[in-house]
Amino acid sequence: MKRVKIPHSRLLDELAQNFEGLRREFGNDIDFAIDGHEGAEPNSIPVSEAVAIADALSRFRLRFYEEPLAYTNLEGYCELRNQSSIPIAGGESLAAMEQFHPFIQRKAVDLIQPDLGFVGGLSETVQLIHHAEAFNAGAALHTGAAVGPVLAASWHLAAACASVEWLETVVAPRSIQQDFLVDSLEIKDGCLCLPTAPGMGTRLTPELRQKYRFIRGSGQRT
Repeated sequence: MKRVKIPHSRLLDELAQNFEGLRREFGNDIDFAIDGHEGAEPNSIPVSEAVAIADALSRFRLRFYEEPLAYTNLEGYCELRNQSSIPIAGGESLAAMEQFHPFIQRKAVDLIQPDLGFVGGLSETVQLIHHAEAFNAGAALHTGAAVGPVLAASWHLAAACASVEWLETVVAPRSIQQDFLVDSLEIKDGCLCLPTAPGMGTRLTPELRQKYRFIRGSGQRT
């Protein structure tokens, strides 16, 4: 896929036009969010640009603005959250309480987005969610390319924690998910159905281990 660079002078107009088209197509019966994907970018956009994006899209009542800045810019997150009428979310590339705590304590985000498979496991994620609750912050679990046990554990955790407002699900690997998950990951009216299978509800047979064996050098985390 070729990345298309939009001239800076047209960026805000292009974004607004895109969301105007989405609203015409889907009306007001569906919510939208945006992902800046700037968390791990070495040359992230400045705070002023993130503020301008939030201002340009505020009339569309977005649920959140994800990863608007690099995670090295904690002060920028604090400044943006104070100025943005769109809730700010982030944390998919942060690990453990040590990295999340400054963002939670400084109220730099409205929503934390821990990835259970990256942040330190199920118990660490539960602690993070409860810690965020103490500062009136919600959670939207990041799953990325997770297809098996991590996705199943995230699904269970989302169902068990009241402050988890969203669980990310990726459509592209759905056929692989069906191999690993006993329950079908079905979404009805924007809501994910509860899991019903025993335990975490996953299959991990020798055949599946061989079929999806890890190929060294093939993985990449952004």
